[in-house]
Amino acid sequence: MPRIPLCLVCSVYNASETVSLFLASILNQSYTYWVLYLVDDCSSDETLSIINAFPDNRIKLICNPSNLGLTRSLIRAIEYLPTDAFILRLDVDELHCSDYLFNIASLFSRGHDLILVTPKSYVVHISRILHKTSPRLLVLFLSLWGNCYSHGSSSYISSLYHSAHGYNKIFYLSQDFDLWMRLLPKASNPYFTASDKYISSQISRSTPSLSSSKPSFQFFFSLMALHNIFKRPDRLSFTRKVFFFAFFFPIALSIRLVRSVFF
Repeated sequence: MPRIPLCLVCSVYNASETVSLFLASILNQSYTYWVLYLVDDCSSDETLSIINAFPDNRIKLICNPSNLGLTRSLIRAIEYLPTDAFILRLDVDELHCSDYLFNIASLFSRGHDLILVTPKSYVVHISRILHKTSPRLLVLFLSLWGNCYSHGSSSYISSLYHSAHGYNKIFYLSQDFDLWMRLLPKASNPYFTASDKYISSQISRSTPSLSSSKPSFQFFFSLMALHNIFKRPDRLSFTRKVFFFAFFFPIALSIRLVRSVFF
């Protein structure tokens, strides 16, 4: 059995409907070398009392002084991690099979520095081919085609995260997608998979998430990640970014309409 210390990162806000099932699925893991960094973003329901009902010293509760939003909460959680951490980004509305953490740890022990999971096998084949050809081609494909990977089931090593300068605070949606677009060109040994043993199941909720209720904004933010095909996107002027976005917007919209019909 691998002995990779996994650092699980999750942000919660008014998650009383799902947090109990989520924590139960984590505590039920066959792999025990993990610590969960759970950020409460000023929940106003019973989320905190439910979390406190799980007295396990591997669950580290971090309470925000004010509501910071998902992106800033994730940034805050990662600040607590050791510099050599193996990071798993989780969502509170997902359940994982009992061997999920063991499977992720096994991939890390084989030298993979980035793990991305998708339910679509054709995306895995395309990702592997494009990444071997040029990682920036893969970034271009994913930006135009749309996010096909599960944002709550990504894993990466801490040094890779920091080399890409972490989450971008501007993104309150598609923050993980933007991060992957910067991780992919820097990853030396990424792993793409559509295997069932890495795919989580969604917990049904009575209220929709922000991303599902704002599809137009989701599209806008995911398209913003296109500028990561450049080696130094931070050096692009504002004018060039505007022209770049205006050029690719109709292309991406057309491609995603085709995808929604035929895929």
